[in-house]
Amino acid sequence: RSSQPPSNILLFSPETGERRALTSPAAPLFGDSLPAFSPDSQTVAFVRTTADVSQDVYLVPITGGEPRRLTFDNVPLKSTAWNADGSEIIFSSTREGGDYGLWRISASGGTPERAAVGGHHVPGASVSRQGNRLAYVQWSGDFNIYRIDVSDSTRPTSPPIKLTSSTRLDFNPQYSPDGKRIAFESDRDGDSDIYKITVKGRKLVRLTTDPATTFGADW
Repeated sequence: RSSQPPSNILLFSPETGERRALTSPAAPLFGDSLPAFSPDSQTVAFVRTTADVSQDVYLVPITGGEPRRLTFDNVPLKSTAWNADGSEIIFSSTREGGDYGLWRISASGGTPERAAVGGHHVPGASVSRQGNRLAYVQWSGDFNIYRIDVSDSTRPTSPPIKLTSSTRLDFNPQYSPDGKRIAFESDRDGDSDIYKITVKGRKLVRLTTDPATTFGADW
């Protein structure tokens, strides 16, 4: 690790191929990862990792500048996601010790609050742009994707619905813009590839067939 420069967040234009560094962490930081666009696409939430592998959530505008630190927990994190109106970030953290759970924090800062969904062993989540559904990963011997109807992105209005079931790892769910499909990563067929499924748990489709590790899907 010491021989590698810190990882950073890049903006990439699929039309022109242009790449621009959005963050520029310097040693001894380990780097930046897990970026998530705000609903208005003007801000990126991400996780910054220090040399001792402690982590926190930061925000940076797409115009660049010094990132603003949002959490001060110095604990392992697994994911970042915005609620539908961009007022809060939902993140997976071990801030209570032990396993991962979902937390919420205002985009303007403050003290994180435990989200009322997901329970324990939840390493990742995604909120639909319509704001009334949240997809999350729950570990129960293996990783599967669940969906739950919510109010204000954190309070359940119905029991969770299990969308995938395999003996392998299904994780990193990402809602489509219309809220009707979920893309996710899985090694259910051996290699790590990208799949999609409807929010009713139907029409599972494998999107990539690559012997290399494929991850990080988004719409």
